[in-house]
Amino acid sequence: MMKELCKRFEIRLRESIEQDFLYHLNLGCKKITNKLVFLLRTMEKLSLAADDMSKIVNKVKNKSKGSDRIVQGYRIYPNSKIHVGWDLFALFSIMFYCIACSVELAKLYRRNKFREGHDYIHIMAYFMDACFLIDIFLRMNYYAYISYETGRNEIIDNRDMMRQTYMKGNNFKLDLVASLPIDLLALRFRRHPALRLTKMIRALQIPHFLSALQQHLEDSCKIILNETHVSILLMFLFSMLIMIWISSGWYAIRTEETAYDSVYWALTTLTTVGYGDLTPVNLPQTIFALFVGAAGATFSAAIIANVTSFFHDVEIAEDSTDHKLNCVKVRFFGEEPLIYSHVRVEF
Repeated sequence: MMKELCKRFEIRLRESIEQDFLYHLNLGCKKITNKLVFLLRTMEKLSLAADDMSKIVNKVKNKSKGSDRIVQGYRIYPNSKIHVGWDLFALFSIMFYCIACSVELAKLYRRNKFREGHDYIHIMAYFMDACFLIDIFLRMNYYAYISYETGRNEIIDNRDMMRQTYMKGNNFKLDLVASLPIDLLALRFRRHPALRLTKMIRALQIPHFLSALQQHLEDSCKIILNETHVSILLMFLFSMLIMIWISSGWYAIRTEETAYDSVYWALTTLTTVGYGDLTPVNLPQTIFALFVGAAGATFSAAIIANVTSFFHDVEIAEDSTDHKLNCVKVRFFGEEPLIYSHVRVEF
């Protein structure tokens, strides 16, 4: 009888010890997990703080270098607010070029009259041409830039290096072609809208000016625009230009319709809706409608792909921290992060 009692007591004592051991082991593992999570988040915050500190140090160095070099001559440095104003003006001018040239050419083609004199639109365009010519001169002589060739940020304000760097880039070629005064060379023909189509090549510079505006806002105004904002704005501007170009083309070949009808047809066709109330009636209109329909399918697919990519990138960015924490749990505690969830302690 005593042996059985001792055996039962030994079994219960062993079970109690095992339960206490599992309970304390579970508590210890949870504490270790919480500490590791806390350390990981602290390390992530320290890393972000270190990146911010390095940016501040580089900006201070650049400013100190810039202040030392101002005495060597007038320069417009990368942190100047002049860049922000010029980037905004350049974007406005490019949109004006691309819209005004296409709309005016469509109006003249519709009236079958290309010989037109000067008006306020031409005066604005000539003013913008003069501003872009001044910008070319400033970039060659006064616009300092940041170089990364030495492995660190270094402000280059040497006039010869500034000129060589600008002339080797693609922007100089686009500026040169778009700034050629072709319409002024052929003033006596008075075919200004057709001759100003070379100005529309500046549409290729829209991504460059948006990227420059993003950097200059951060450097001079402490305003941060992430890549998502820039991508959305870029997609909006090009969508507007494509819509206006297609509307102008349809307006030029459909003499019986108004400009509002042309915009309506371009919107419904480009978005692949196509209600069918406005249809082509001859071969040129049919060819144009086929081209717009094919381009509209590609355009809609590109818009959907960009929107999907945007939300996917946001989801990945939000889950990155949780993913890192799960990796730590898997690395130190096995394949399942919650390996102690199945342990039950009963009293």
